[in-house]
Amino acid sequence: HCFGARLQISNQECTSEMRRQAADAVKAIERVLALEAKCTHLEVDGAGLNTVSAVERQDQIIWKKLAAVSGGETFGSLELTSLRAEVFHRQGAYKYMEDKYPEAVELYARAESEFNEVLQSGGPQDIEAQRTQAKTRKYACRLQLDWAMALENMGHFAEAVRRYEAGLGMDYINQYGWVRQKSIPFCKGKIEEKDKKVDDESNQVLVTGERTREKRDCEGRKAAIDLDAAPVKRSREALEERVATARSVSTAEVEEATRELMAPAIAEFLREEIDAEELTRRRKVAREQAEGEDAKLSALDRAYAKYKAAVQARVAAEASEAAADEELEAALRPYEEEVAAKRGRPSGAGPSGVKAEPEPKT
Repeated sequence: HCFGARLQISNQECTSEMRRQAADAVKAIERVLALEAKCTHLEVDGAGLNTVSAVERQDQIIWKKLAAVSGGETFGSLELTSLRAEVFHRQGAYKYMEDKYPEAVELYARAESEFNEVLQSGGPQDIEAQRTQAKTRKYACRLQLDWAMALENMGHFAEAVRRYEAGLGMDYINQYGWVRQKSIPFCKGKIEEKDKKVDDESNQVLVTGERTREKRDCEGRKAAIDLDAAPVKRSREALEERVATARSVSTAEVEEATRELMAPAIAEFLREEIDAEELTRRRKVAREQAEGEDAKLSALDRAYAKYKAAVQARVAAEASEAAADEELEAALRPYEEEVAAKRGRPSGAGPSGVKAEPEPKT
């Protein structure tokens, strides 16, 4: 009986300590998000758009603060999980304004994973948990729209439309009408334009055959389309998109492993034994370790690295072949011109190329 009583007290103390740590983490994140919301790290460019300021690009003050609170345990707190998702979202927006769209998309995927964890949380909930879910649902709407804008800038219009529509599905007060009126029609127009261009290329194409000098010199050669090359380019773009999608699938698992590896560092940071810069460094190391321990992701990265190396080698080989071809053509040209001159005007021929007959003797 005494042992059971001591165990109950110990569990209560553990729960109390976890709540205290979660509350401290919530306060730390809220301070960073409030500082980020002041937009002191942004400036307006020549086009009138927000971008990361020159000072921030050099010092990365806001970025380091966001990175410092983006990892660690959530202690079962829905509020803390939701705030972590918001941090990932703001990091994605930061990268978006740096025009680093693939990095932005990866961070948006991590934010979505955290948001889904909050929204899909089951079991009995108190009023505070319900409020957290309602706030998360509203914020997740903006995440989908920002994600879609990054995809639109990357040229992935079909996926952008899907994200735009997902965001509008969460827009219960219809505050993002511009998405329905402008963004979605623009992306759909680009999709139709791309499909039409592919059809036109299929119907109006000049097939290149043997690469002789005469054919290369013919008028309109620059407009010729190599049927073997065009599909490869389109396939390569599709493959890049598939790789990005596959990596996003592993994001949740990698992030969970990263959080576990970061737990000791987070504890040291909260005790002020390490600073934000050291925490960021350790997070990078933990992230690389988590990705390395993911067998499927490691296999994907290795295969993708080999693929990129093969593509670069092929492009370099094609460029080298083209240069060698031109050099060979230049070397052959004097000989071919000399042979052509001899064949066109035989020895003893007159100006017209016809051999003159001797005049009869009188």
